[in-house]
This record gives sequence, structure tokens and C-alpha cells, in this order.
Amino acid sequence: MMTDTTLTDTVMADTTLMNTVMTDTVLTNTSMTDTSLTNTVMADTSLTNTVMANTTLTNTVMTDSILTNTVMTDTTLTNTTMTDTTLTNTMMTDSTLTNTMMTDSTLINTAMTDTTLTNTVMTNTILTNTVMTDTTLTNTVMTDTTLTNTMMTDSTLTNTAMIDSTLTNTMMTDSTLTNTMMTDSTLTNTAMTDTTLTNTAMTDTTLTNTTLTNTVMTDTTLTNTTMTDTTLTNTTMTDTILTNTVMTDTTLTNTTMTDTTLTSAVITNVSAS
Repeated sequence: MMTDTTLTDTVMADTTLMNTVMTDTVLTNTSMTDTSLTNTVMADTSLTNTVMANTTLTNTVMTDSILTNTVMTDTTLTNTTMTDTTLTNTMMTDSTLTNTMMTDSTLINTAMTDTTLTNTVMTNTILTNTVMTDTTLTNTVMTDTTLTNTMMTDSTLTNTAMIDSTLTNTMMTDSTLTNTMMTDSTLTNTAMTDTTLTNTAMTDTTLTNTTLTNTVMTDTTLTNTTMTDTTLTNTTMTDTILTNTVMTDTTLTNTTMTDTTLTSAVITNVSAS
């Protein structure tokens, strides 16, 4: 147990910590290399300028913890719970997060590269200035989640549920969304380029100032969807159902709709070319 402990300029190499409890602990300029933490509890813990390389965290609980300027490389987090946790200027490279729960957590200026998130639950979580590159999210649930200034490049989202979520100034490029559910969600100033949506359901979702370019929608259902100041360019909709859809000040350019059903649709000031 570490209680009211301060570690400064600490190097952990080839180190194994099992059943470790860190409470009111401060780690500054800490380097963890080839380190394994098992059944670790971090409460009111601050990690500043921390480097994790080839590090494994298993059954880790982070509560009221702050990670600042943290670098995770070739890092594996399994059965990790983050509650009231803040990650600032965090870099994740070639990292794997499995069965991760984020509750009331904030990620600021976070970069995820070649990172895999599996069975991840995000509740009341805020992601600000987040960059996702070659990132895979599988069986991810986002509830009351806010993504602001988020960039997704070459990213794959599979079996992802977004509930009561807000995406603002979000860019999706060369990204694939499969079996994605968006419910009571708001997308504002969102750009999707070369993005594929398959078996995607949007319910009570609002798209404002949204641009879809070279977007493919297959077996997609949009229910109670509002499109305002929305531009669709080179968009293909196949076997797509739009129910109670409102399009206002919307532009469709080179848009193909095949086996597409519009039910109770309101179309106002729409231009098609």
C-alpha cells in the first residue's frame, strides 16, 4: 500500500506490482518499462509526465485520478475502471484497452494511434481535442458522452452505441462504422469523408452544419432525423429507410438512393444536382 506517497523521477523496469493500492499518491516524471500491474487500485492519485512502455495493467481501478502528459506505448489495459478520472495531453500508441469502463471521466488533448478499445463503456465522459488514428472501437457504448474537436482517421467502429451523445466539430476520414446505433444524439459541424456506415441506426438524431462526402450508407435506418444546413456529396444510400425525416436547407450532390424508403418526410429548401 502506498498512502500519501510522492515518487519523483522514478524508473520502474521489469517490475511486477500485484494487489497494489495507491491512495493520495503523486508520481512525477515516472518511467514504467516492461512493467506489470495486477489488481491495482489508484485513488486520488496524480501521474505527471509518466511514460508507460510495454506495460500491462490488469484489473486496475482509477478513482479521482489525474494523468497529465502521459505516454502509453505498447500498453495493455485489461478490466480497467476509470471513475472521475482526468487524462490530459495523453498519447496512446499501439495500445490495447479491453473491458474498460470510463465514468465521469475527462480526456483532453488525447491522441490514440493504432489503439484498440474492446468492450469499452463511456458514461458521462468528455473527450476534447481527441485524435484517433488507425483506431479500432469494438462493442463500445457511449452514454451522455461529449466529443469536441475530435478527429477520426482510418478508424473502425463496430457494434458501437451512442446514446444521448454530442459530437461537435468532429472529422471522420476513411473511417468505417458497422452496426452503430445513435440515439438522442447531436452531430454539429461534423464532416464525414470516405466514410462507410453499415447497419447504422440513427434515432432522434440531429445533424447540423454536417458535411457527408463520398459516404456510403448500406442497410441504414434513420428515424426522427433532422438535417439542417446539411450537405451530402457523392453519397450512396442502399436499402436505406428514412422515417419522420426533416431536411431543411439541405444540398444533395451526386447522391444515389437505391431501394430507399422515405416515410413522413419533410423536405424544405432542398437542392439536388
